[in-house]
Amino acid sequence: MVRHTHPEPTNFVYGVPQYDPDEMAAYYRRQADPVELKKNRLSEEVEEAIKKEDFATAASIKEELAHICRGQGKERDAYLLDVGAYELRQKAK
Repeated sequence: MVRHTHPEPTNFVYGVPQYDPDEMAAYYRRQADPVELKKNRLSEEVEEAIKKEDFATAASIKEELAHICRGQGKERDAYLLDVGAYELRQKAK
């Protein structure tokens, strides 16, 4: 799962971090991308399903994530998700 990190402060004024407004705007635009938000939510659902040892559900969600990644042109991510889904399906048997 891809998580965006908060921008680094450009300097400190009286110990308070100061951020470049353009970097902050770009950060919040990335965070507000509905596709990325959905992928983050689905990734959390995968983690929960694995914790509950519901491997079939986790595999299905990973396959959905792979489909989304293919739509974004992220073939490598989609491939890795498919491999992970396959491994989870093997555990579910």
